[in-house]
Amino acid sequence: MSWLHPLIRGTNPIGTIVAFPYGGGGLNALNFLAKGVPPGLDVWGVLLPGRPGRWQEPAATRMDQVVPPIVAALKALPRRPLVLAGHSLGAAIAHAVAEALVRVGRPPLGLVVSGRRAPHLPPNRSPVWELDDAGLDQELRRLGGTPPEVLENRDLMDLMRPLLRADFTLSDSYRVATPAPLPLELLALAGDADTTVTVEEVAAWETVRARGFQLQTMKGGHFFIQENPDDYVRLIHSLFLKNALAASSTGEPPS
Repeated sequence: MSWLHPLIRGTNPIGTIVAFPYGGGGLNALNFLAKGVPPGLDVWGVLLPGRPGRWQEPAATRMDQVVPPIVAALKALPRRPLVLAGHSLGAAIAHAVAEALVRVGRPPLGLVVSGRRAPHLPPNRSPVWELDDAGLDQELRRLGGTPPEVLENRDLMDLMRPLLRADFTLSDSYRVATPAPLPLELLALAGDADTTVTVEEVAAWETVRARGFQLQTMKGGHFFIQENPDDYVRLIHSLFLKNALAASSTGEPPS
């Protein structure tokens, strides 16, 4: 049972990106990161239970089922500047992991959250996991990101729905009434045509009181990172560049 899988192993890496998949996604949902990341960075993908490679394990429905083992796996990596990046459900898990890493004295350099409302905001929709099969399929069509041929494959959808319900449970139940301040750079990304998460809801991540906060709006709907993969990777890389410039101005090594 391995929670982290290498997507890119850089030569003499100066930093590490750890990517968290969106709901229903496995490592294949993160492969686009391997195409645009500049040399000098390691990229690891988080493999959650219930996906290919971990089919025999039940999908998680609570953060306490995923955060501790991910934190343990991250602590075993070489200690380099670390950026956590997640989209939608992945952003929620990445935030929970960032808070846990801060508590154990291993704060990441940066956190990139995309397509995700700030953690203190109340739900803006009825629980998706309570929908019947037809309602769940309709919600997936509305969100986008799921190929039509998958939605039309009855056997495949029968296999996937338990995982999707678990992921929606994990995602929709995550709320932090008073997020802890985070000593890191926080980059929040919103899709200008996202009807699920508004730009204002993404902008509310500023209340997390990170060391530095930046909001970027990108073209596209809820899965705008799939529509703009190069821009997404460039923005993640900018956190490492910003850290390197800050270190050079102070004479201190990157942390």
